[in-house]
Amino acid sequence: MAISSLIIFIFCIALFIWDKLPMATTAILGCAFMVIVGVCDFKTAFGPFASSTVILTIGVMIVGAGISETGLAAAIGKWIGRIFGKSQRQLIIGTYISSAIMSAFLTNSTVLAIFIPIILGLSAADTEIKSKNLIMPIAFGCVIGGASTLVGSTQQMTAQGLLESMGTRTFKTFDFTLVGGILVVLGLIYCLVVGLRRGEKIWGDRDDVIDYEIMPVSDRISRRKMITMTVIFVATVICYITEWIPIAVTSTAAALLCIITGCISQKKAIASVNWNIVGRLAGCLGLSEALEASGGGETDIRSIQKSCWR
Repeated sequence: MAISSLIIFIFCIALFIWDKLPMATTAILGCAFMVIVGVCDFKTAFGPFASSTVILTIGVMIVGAGISETGLAAAIGKWIGRIFGKSQRQLIIGTYISSAIMSAFLTNSTVLAIFIPIILGLSAADTEIKSKNLIMPIAFGCVIGGASTLVGSTQQMTAQGLLESMGTRTFKTFDFTLVGGILVVLGLIYCLVVGLRRGEKIWGDRDDVIDYEIMPVSDRISRRKMITMTVIFVATVICYITEWIPIAVTSTAAALLCIITGCISQKKAIASVNWNIVGRLAGCLGLSEALEASGGGETDIRSIQKSCWR
């Protein structure tokens, strides 16, 4: 069974590299094969789909969607534009830092989805602001900021799930923050000193191509919902920091509060979840569990050679 699990695992890696199938489909397919060939039982391969790591990821995505839906993201964008909108360089600083901080508590993809319409709106309102010079620094801020905490990146949450399944010491929310904070500062320096100049050289005099209609915040949301969402988000961050309750429970409770208080409908909450990321995360955890259960993770080259000769 160990050799079979390794063959399936290598097959999945090949499909990941080939990239013709969605990664979530490949990961789940690998779990199915593990069960079909008898490497492990169904519970071992598909149990991680209900793990705390997967639940945490879903909750974080719903909270991010609630921030966008209630207009809180747009309000943050207006505040950034008012404080840092005097020049494009200052706006890069403001959006980079804001995206990095938000990504520390929300998934990177969620924050990027929040900030892109904000930048397009600011660019449409001021021709001196070029969205093409701002989006890449925001992407840098999202990636590096997300790597600064446990809950900010699905990669870290995947590693947490693997450690949890093995019964070893797991990470705390801010175990990555010292190194991540240093990288955030270095990333900002790079975006201002090298990235901006490089971008201007690449883009040249080409104009932004923007088809974005600015919609007043008051037309989309109520102030009550925005305040409610702010309270939920602040309380969530505090619970992450204090770890008074497990972070997966915090994430789930925050997502449920967003729906219960009307900050986002259940239909939109479900639609806001990136199920490709969730499926990929759960599937990879299932592959790891199956590999571990079959002993494939402990199989070395010599044992493979002996099995082949037999």
